[in-house]
Amino acid sequence: MTTTAIHCPACGHHVFDADVSALVTSTAPPERHVALLGSQTAIALALLEDFFADRGDVVRDPTGRIQQSEFIDAFNAWAIGRGSTPQTPVAIGRALRELGAVQGKSNGQRFYLGITRTASRG
Repeated sequence: MTTTAIHCPACGHHVFDADVSALVTSTAPPERHVALLGSQTAIALALLEDFFADRGDVVRDPTGRIQQSEFIDAFNAWAIGRGSTPQTPVAIGRALRELGAVQGKSNGQRFYLGITRTASRG
């Protein structure tokens, strides 16, 4: 595995070391970088921020919920489509918690609360 140091394009702060195939950039503030230094969660967080900016059919909504598997499938399909490495459910879940989403369970199904799918696609 060849690793490279990743730096924030906005401030130049060292974000983390990562496999070159997982190279992403982050617009998170430097204080957030320090908290996530060296973390797969940082990669997923940067991708999630882009995902929500790019997609119009999956949005943050305080009253919404989406099945965990549906969200992970949509997110990883989007990541692969843009040439990024798919993320693990654990990394996605941790990154979503950083963004304020929480996990819930109902009738044996797991959900992310605070995210919903809309009828439109951006």
